[in-house]
Amino acid sequence: STIGEYACFEKAPFPATCEFISDGVMGLLHFDKVYKYLDDQEFSLGLIKSLTSKVMMLSSLVRKETILSSEAKVADLMIENISIFNRLKNNEIAGILNLTPETFSRIISKFKKESIIKVEKNQLKILNLDALYIIVETNTVKSCTNCIASLKAQLAKERELI
Repeated sequence: STIGEYACFEKAPFPATCEFISDGVMGLLHFDKVYKYLDDQEFSLGLIKSLTSKVMMLSSLVRKETILSSEAKVADLMIENISIFNRLKNNEIAGILNLTPETFSRIISKFKKESIIKVEKNQLKILNLDALYIIVETNTVKSCTNCIASLKAQLAKERELI
């Protein structure tokens, strides 16, 4: 569920367009109505929950984009939402993962060759779920364990040299 909180609170046009890739319902709320309902505790709590959910999704996206390798992104999506592979075209999935279609195709081929997945009648099936978890856990671009602490320590050392 997505609502345009930013556009509503700033009284600005919604800054994006969207397209359904599966069945869905769309509604239109005029911002005057939203402002009116902010006095309703239940409505406001629901809005806060919606915003919190979006913050968590954004945090997850940033983590995946900065930490996970291309293979780990594909493996993670297979673990989290296998049905997307059976509903969407490969180039659409590549776009969702911020990968080129060629890179996505190479990864799918590699997973097939390693008997991690198979595709039968346009349906992707996971053969080795443990292998996917291992890819996500170990196949990272960089390790970010304690990144902030390491950065602070590095900055402190640099200040000592000045």
